Amino acid sequence: MIIVVNIIGLLLIALIVYWFWLTQPRVKQAREQIKIVVANGVYAPSLIEVPTQQPLILEFFRQDEAPCAQIVLFKDLNIHAVLPLQQSYLLKCKSHDLI
Repeated sequence: MIIVVNIIGLLLIALIVYWFWLTQPRVKQAREQIKIVVANGVYAPSLIEVPTQQPLILEFFRQDEAPCAQIVLFKDLNIHAVLPLQQSYLLKCKSHDLI
């Protein structure tokens, strides 16, 4: 019985290591416009790649009713916006502004 408990414990440790240290976020390639869905406190996609010097439109669509999902903030760019619930909000910028 002790061996079974130890094996289960090791499997859980391996799962935790995989989940937190070995997985990488999926990169979404963007051309001109990309839709970002805010749901359950998560922005999806969470990582975006854009060619340099290309105009970009970020379309935020908020599904999450939580107050913390209500505001998007890019502090370095001095950009902030209140995202309406169940509506799109368009943010226009150049990709070199987001570096």
